[in-house]
Amino acid sequence: MDKIIACVNEEKAKQPDADIQLKELSREELETEFPQAKFSSQHRACVEHTAGILRADKCVATVQSEFKKLGGVIRDGFEVTSVVPGERVTVRGRFNNQAASVTASKLAICAGPWASKLIDPLLPTKLPLEALRILVFYWKIKENGPGAIPSTFIDCGEGDFWGIPELEYPHMYKLSNPSYTDQVEPDDRDKNVGAPDYSSIADYIEKYFPGLEIKPSIVETCMYTVTPDLTCILDTVPGHRNIAFGCGFSGIGFKKAPAVGIMIKQLLNPEEEKILDSTAFRLSRFSTD
Repeated sequence: MDKIIACVNEEKAKQPDADIQLKELSREELETEFPQAKFSSQHRACVEHTAGILRADKCVATVQSEFKKLGGVIRDGFEVTSVVPGERVTVRGRFNNQAASVTASKLAICAGPWASKLIDPLLPTKLPLEALRILVFYWKIKENGPGAIPSTFIDCGEGDFWGIPELEYPHMYKLSNPSYTDQVEPDDRDKNVGAPDYSSIADYIEKYFPGLEIKPSIVETCMYTVTPDLTCILDTVPGHRNIAFGCGFSGIGFKKAPAVGIMIKQLLNPEEEKILDSTAFRLSRFSTD
């Protein structure tokens, strides 16, 4: 907790105009503000009332709409198979069950768990990436119980359990932890998915969240692409400054997309004024030379 508060205070000092309102709660304040939970006397908590939740569907729809207004064309279902560098870059693949290609003077590759497949052939060494399948659980909110806390949370002291309030499915609270992961090939993500042992989460819920059922109603899978330091890679292909890539966002990339977009644009247009510094995200940080 002290580390989190110190980190936030450091960011506030860097950005004095930012409206960051982190407050540590006393035991009494924690019980009053979140009566739906029954945390132990050992728990410490802080709350950020200006935080929020991004609706991914609405965010993507908005960006796509603006992209189209600027003349962009979206080709849903275009399966990219390879990238050929050159003064004009060629993207090869299949579209509507036929071989297809697109050429451009500059290319940004943000391929998620397929990043290694597309970018490794362009690099002298392989990207240090792992594609992980993540299981996420949705738990029914009891009809006659105390309910669920109306905010996102992360419990750093009990195994990094985290939760998101009722939003995606009616009367369902999303709660999980990072232990439900395994390395997979992205094209085979949903193969060999057996019934998960969710007992550790059920025990946690029974202990601290009396308003939730202890059997999940919905189990979904998603993909993370992680780096050894859990920090993304933003760089250009050596010898081909007209190809930039972003990958390895380690499960926290979506919310940072606007800043990532600016940095990718800067990599492809080095002559323009630099707004954000992407040096810390270069691939070279993993070099052993």
